[in-house]
Amino acid sequence: MDKKPLIVKCLAIGIILLFLGTCIIPAIAQDTEKPSPPASRGDWLYVGGSGPGNYTRIQDAIDNASDGDTIIVFNGTYHEDILVDKQLYLRGINLPILTAKDFYVLSIEANNCTIDNFKIPLWDNGVDIHSHYNVIKNCSITSWFRIVNSSYNYLFNNKISSQGIEVISNSNNNNISSNNISYTSTARTRYGIYISNSMNNMIFNNIFFRNWRGIYIASTINTTLLRNHFFGCGIHIGGNNISNYNTHTMKENLLGEEQLHLYYYVNKISINVPSDAGQVFLINCSGCRVSNLNVPGFDNCVNLYFSSNNTITNSSIRGIIYCIYLYNSSSNMISNNILGNMYGIYFDNSHNNTIYNNSLTNDAIYLYVANNNKILSNTLNDSNIWAAGNENTIKDNVINSGSIDVGGNSNFIENNIIRNTDYGIQMAGGYNIVSDNNISYCTKYGIYDWGAWNTIQGNTFKKNNLAIQLYTTQNKITKNQINENQQGISIIGGSRNIIMNNNFILNVLDARFEQTLFNHWLNNYWGVPVLHPKIIAGKITFYQWYTGEVLFVLPWFNLDLRPRLLPVNIN
Repeated sequence: MDKKPLIVKCLAIGIILLFLGTCIIPAIAQDTEKPSPPASRGDWLYVGGSGPGNYTRIQDAIDNASDGDTIIVFNGTYHEDILVDKQLYLRGINLPILTAKDFYVLSIEANNCTIDNFKIPLWDNGVDIHSHYNVIKNCSITSWFRIVNSSYNYLFNNKISSQGIEVISNSNNNNISSNNISYTSTARTRYGIYISNSMNNMIFNNIFFRNWRGIYIASTINTTLLRNHFFGCGIHIGGNNISNYNTHTMKENLLGEEQLHLYYYVNKISINVPSDAGQVFLINCSGCRVSNLNVPGFDNCVNLYFSSNNTITNSSIRGIIYCIYLYNSSSNMISNNILGNMYGIYFDNSHNNTIYNNSLTNDAIYLYVANNNKILSNTLNDSNIWAAGNENTIKDNVINSGSIDVGGNSNFIENNIIRNTDYGIQMAGGYNIVSDNNISYCTKYGIYDWGAWNTIQGNTFKKNNLAIQLYTTQNKITKNQINENQQGISIIGGSRNIIMNNNFILNVLDARFEQTLFNHWLNNYWGVPVLHPKIIAGKITFYQWYTGEVLFVLPWFNLDLRPRLLPVNIN
């Protein structure tokens, strides 16, 4: 009998059994859930699960791993500070949860690491990357995410909520793609992505939802924004140099369910911006026209940087933060728009612009270091005008439940109607002229003046708690009609103010003063003919200098030496 066929058969059976054994034995030795990492990686280490020899702490596995190893982390919650200081592939199974013990959840110090499929809930210090060429993908992160002085990192297909992503301190050539970036709180206090002092970063195909600002690009150059979609937020650019504004690429980005477009123009002359815009950037542009927009609510809807002689008109814009934002821009016209939300119009270092015949609700006009601008014939409801600049003109506006705050010098506030608010006009600068305004029904002050050398003349104050409050020196109060207020004029601490030729009629208390001696009252009408000097009662309080305790109060008085017999003709 020939034994060779039998030997061949036995050999074949042995080979088959040996092959099956090599497949079955690892599955018995380890947890049955273990996946197969890429063959190009080094050893495999396991954390969690039920297999013998698995680690219970991720950091222990990292400490015992070598560059190129793969660490598989099974589902569970891991409460530890994780420092990745080797070139490793960390892969979670069914989104294991990572929480910090003391300092941070995850700090990546080594290059060429991959973090895949983890969940990191809200924590003060979440994920920090301090290295290069890393990949973060398929993760759910509610905590901080910082890329610091790190380049060529890739964030892909993550869900980032609440705290957003920071790319800061010379972090260049990073790619943030196909992520869902949202803010779940109603407070809207975080950015989706904040990029600062970095360059050449790519933000591609992400969804931003309800962040305070979807993307904030600060002091950064050459950022590319491509095919992102923003819901209830948008983009803001900041920096001191024009290169922080005109070096970016922004294409095919959309806003809202309406799929409005983001338009980014550099060095353009006399273009008409399409009316399907949700956000507009004009950088070093002139003679351009933005009109007929209908924007339901995004961040910084119309933005002008280093631009002049442009027109923004006939649009309805509801911004999350700014409806219209000007930086280093001059001689632009903003007219006939309907605006609403936090800051309707914001000027930063922008001069000689005109804001005319706009309607603002729950909003503000804010001039910051902005001079020689004109704010004319606007209607503001529950809205304020803040002017922190010089030689601005605020005239012919109607302000319901709002106020005018002036923090500069030599401004003109003329012929405005202000009513139903806490205070009508507040001044902190000097040499301002407030004239011919009608201020009524203010629950605190009609005018609150803590500047100096201001002129308040020809105004009408009616039914306010206190018509005029002075805190400083050498102001001139003349030819005002002060009627039916709880108090007419109060001077506290100021001196050498001139109060002359005013009408005080039917006020509960016409005038009072504290802590001041030398003010000049002259030729005022006090509601009835007065044939002798009019006494204005006040007081001087003396305090213990080191405790603040009142020592005694000295009654004092000023005199209007020549009170009028008949009312002043204010006109």
